[in-house]
Amino acid sequence: MVKALDLTGEKFNRLTVIKRVKNDKWGSARWLCECECGNEAIVRTNDLRRGHTKSCGCYNMEKVIERCPDTSRHMQSNTKLYASWVSMKDRCYNKNNKSYLDYGGRGIKICDEWLIPDNFFNWALNNGYSEELTIDRVNVNGNYEPNNCRWISMKRQIRNRRNTLKVEYQGKFITLGELSEKTNIPYATLHWRYKQGFSTDRLVEPVNPHKKYEKRNIKVK
Repeated sequence: MVKALDLTGEKFNRLTVIKRVKNDKWGSARWLCECECGNEAIVRTNDLRRGHTKSCGCYNMEKVIERCPDTSRHMQSNTKLYASWVSMKDRCYNKNNKSYLDYGGRGIKICDEWLIPDNFFNWALNNGYSEELTIDRVNVNGNYEPNNCRWISMKRQIRNRRNTLKVEYQGKFITLGELSEKTNIPYATLHWRYKQGFSTDRLVEPVNPHKKYEKRNIKVK
């Protein structure tokens, strides 16, 4: 019989394992750890052993501060990463947020781990975060959690949105943004034509204010 893994008392970077806690919903073992700074954190086995998680989040915040010399530990709210966490939380839980209906209103939540900002910072800085990127959910109907999130450009983010309009062009379904790039027709023009019900071939015709367009159905994905 295989002996159950016990990391109690072991130290990994700044973290000392206190005890095992409930597995995450994917069945991965998790451990309650005490950081050298005095804070506690819940960390997966693989993240401890592979060094993905080195602290409660203080290590990565120090790195943020190094990149932004005028930001101190007491000014975390001034960092772009912190603003990203606040925005994410607001979309999911603040009914007065203009985007709530597309997030919290659809049942989109933030995993328990990320409700603690330091845990979110820790994941972000170990998974490709930079100030030029924005957080994106791989499954647009899924929650904000490590296995469903990544950092991508805003341009790519817009293309991945749940309500991005797509049309069939040259045998493939592409977004209006991509169609604009391929045809050099302004996105605003394409969007107006789409809303008017123009067929794909009419969408990409040169603008002719004297021509009366015939409305046809277009294939939408």
